[in-house]
Amino acid sequence: MIQYGRLSVVGVIRYSSFPDTAAIAGTSNAVNSSSSLQEGQCKNKNTKVVSRLTERHRLIAEGRLPPVTYEWEKELWAKRERFGTYGLASGVKPEELWPSVEEIQEEEAIGWYVKYSDALKNVEDAKESEHANTLTRLKEVAALENKYPEMLREFLESRKEVVPVKSKQELEAEQQAKDMLDYYGYEISPSDPRFPILFEKMTEAKKKVSGYIH
Repeated sequence: MIQYGRLSVVGVIRYSSFPDTAAIAGTSNAVNSSSSLQEGQCKNKNTKVVSRLTERHRLIAEGRLPPVTYEWEKELWAKRERFGTYGLASGVKPEELWPSVEEIQEEEAIGWYVKYSDALKNVEDAKESEHANTLTRLKEVAALENKYPEMLREFLESRKEVVPVKSKQELEAEQQAKDMLDYYGYEISPSDPRFPILFEKMTEAKKKVSGYIH
């Protein structure tokens, strides 16, 4: 199999006279135009190209030279690209591809042309700037590392749960609610209007019980 350009040639399936047998054979010429391939296909009716690509794209996939069919392919940039891909086989004259004086002047005017010394200085300046930025960043990281213990302590202190100090009245109300829960079997809120009445009944009942015991 001959390779030309970027890709190898695509395989062609040749069908024999028996339907159950098939052999895969590669095309051998990577420089011939599409017309030569069509002529070969006409000679052998049992040859079939298995591909859904167009003729142009199939030739490109095979690494072969497609014919010039579009107007844009006649542009200078297209010729340069064609010559860069296929070389002398493209049929493009190398002398047509050199930039004109106007193109060179335009490139120099917009700054595409840079002297070696200037380019070297730009690279060195970029390296120095990157090195300086790295040192600055490392200093910032080191400063933050030194502050980390103090910042962590402040953070943990801010996360501590502050337990409110309850007054004597609140503690007495909680104890009364607990006693009533044990006596009545269900919880009664101190804000309930029945709370003082039920609490008084509970107290009297306990006094009676204690009196009977004594």
